[in-house]
Amino acid sequence: MIYEVLTGEPPFLGANAVQTILMQINEPPPSLRSKHHQQTSVSIPAGLDTVIMHCMEKEPGQRYSSMDDVKADLQLVKRGLPPTRKSIKRFHFKLKAPGLLQTGAVTAVGTIVIFFGMAFWINKWQYEFVPWQQDFAAAKHELERGEYGQAVMSAEHGIKIGIAKNAPKHDLAGIYNLLGDGYKSMVKPGQDSLKDARKAYEKAAALSIDSKSAKHRVQAYLNLGDIDKSMGDKRAALANYNLALSSFSDQYVDNGQKARLLVRKGVVHESLGEFDAANKQLEEAVTVYKSVDTVNTPALIDALEKLSVSLKASGDEVKAKQYSDDAKSLRASY
Repeated sequence: MIYEVLTGEPPFLGANAVQTILMQINEPPPSLRSKHHQQTSVSIPAGLDTVIMHCMEKEPGQRYSSMDDVKADLQLVKRGLPPTRKSIKRFHFKLKAPGLLQTGAVTAVGTIVIFFGMAFWINKWQYEFVPWQQDFAAAKHELERGEYGQAVMSAEHGIKIGIAKNAPKHDLAGIYNLLGDGYKSMVKPGQDSLKDARKAYEKAAALSIDSKSAKHRVQAYLNLGDIDKSMGDKRAALANYNLALSSFSDQYVDNGQKARLLVRKGVVHESLGEFDAANKQLEEAVTVYKSVDTVNTPALIDALEKLSVSLKASGDEVKAKQYSDDAKSLRASY
């Protein structure tokens, strides 16, 4: 049933009922992401395809042993993680014993039961188990589209439901960060939403207490530092940037974000006239950027130029020119 809902057709459809049953016995269903389903395959995650294909395995031992196992893998896929079951290569085989028509019918009935169970759990999971994640996704989408007021409403609704249903703290931290992003983006001349944004980021930081929350903790302190910097409190900004940098862990490593934080620190130190500290932070940022892929090349160029400016202000003309030339060379070849 789920297969048909996603693709618009059943996995097995012969010229008549007998042929359909024989296909059920002998043929592996085409993957939901195969060329056979070109119109829908691009929108179906590989993980969801893997889960459904395992539900439809010919051998009982290859299928899930319970609906709890199916639900657990669907939850992983919903969060963007791979399911516990791995995609396997399926072999075409033929079984011709007369009694297998009966076996095929039983298998078909069993498959339908599994699909109905999956439909039940998907519905229950979507509307009962993780409703706050729907608001998280909505708020994120609305922020990307510039619908900041709507994003704030979605995030607030997600927080309300999450608290009522005892959502994990790391999930709530993520929604509070989105709430802060919404408030911060709404700031206009004569309209100050930074205080509301600060409260949201502080709440996100306070909720980020386990290893799963490292990403949210880094983001919360980074945003708090940006707010302090925009309000002219440079020392507070440096303190929050340091907290963000100290929040990276073995469970959460993002060198691109780490380099951006180092650049922020360097710029603040440079504005305070603390050139040694500024040069140290900016040089480390350049080193980190060079260790990651070329996606960060524009950011690396920016870091090199900022480092050149700081070195020149500190009186080191030679190194300033070296980094300036490096930036120009990269820009010309990018």
